[in-house]
Amino acid sequence: MRLVLAKAQHAAWLDKAARRTIEAARERLLSRAEKILDADLRKSFLERVPEHARTLSLARQWVKTP
Repeated sequence: MRLVLAKAQHAAWLDKAARRTIEAARERLLSRAEKILDADLRKSFLERVPEHARTLSLARQWVKTP
């Protein structure tokens, strides 16, 4: 849901809102992934679920990290 919202915000030129939304989506996704103890399953959860992979990809593009 957050991915769709972020993409809509970005399409509407609401870049700051889109960055905040995709960052929140990434944090929630990573928090969920931390609960998966098996490293292979965790990697699959993050990389093989298209929405998860896209969320992480957009976060890398849109959110500047220190």
